[in-house]
Amino acid sequence: MSRFFTVATIAAALALGPALASTTAHAKGNPKNNEQNAMLDLLEMQVLFLEAQHTKIVFASSAKPNGDLMTAGGGATGLEGADNICTDLAVAAGLPGTYTAFLSDDNTDARDRVTQFPFNYELVDGTSIADSFADLIDCTEGAGTNECLDFSIRRDEDGFLASNSAAWTATATDGTRLGSHNCLNWTSSDSAQFGRSGNTNDIVAKWVDDQNRRCDVTVVRLYCFQD
Repeated sequence: MSRFFTVATIAAALALGPALASTTAHAKGNPKNNEQNAMLDLLEMQVLFLEAQHTKIVFASSAKPNGDLMTAGGGATGLEGADNICTDLAVAAGLPGTYTAFLSDDNTDARDRVTQFPFNYELVDGTSIADSFADLIDCTEGAGTNECLDFSIRRDEDGFLASNSAAWTATATDGTRLGSHNCLNWTSSDSAQFGRSGNTNDIVAKWVDDQNRRCDVTVVRLYCFQD
């Protein structure tokens, strides 16, 4: 996780740290000189805790399911199955929280499914991919380059590289659903059906909107966003 401390974060930690340290020192019967060390330790823990509240984790799934995400994830719908896959992988990797796949179908936009966070989105190694949700779906930064992300979503839930790969999306760069190429709402592994995918190695529009793939292939990941 990055060491990104905002003024508000540090101020909140300073407000809580002394009270926590004093309570701990008193309970342990520590002398006065150790109380300062206890306060500093707890202050650092508080800063890290508050920093975590200003970060959401994103990863490309190590799992590469075919287009029938309902079956693969044991969900009532394809979208629910995809979310189950993301959360199960995160739990197995020891990541905090639950996770939602950045995925659209005929009736739902990916942007309405994930938490539209006003702060930082990071990979599991602490690399920032966007400063906020608005930044995530804004491809106007970096004039002349059409950059959408600050860094590609190229690591899985365990931190291993997932570069030069693909992720099911059926989603446009602004986070809305894109056509009908979604493997029949992510319930089909039929080779005659297609799903739209993004490229995990890209930071331009192709990160989410790259090419169509047959729904029977098992080479495509999911983009998983912490709730």
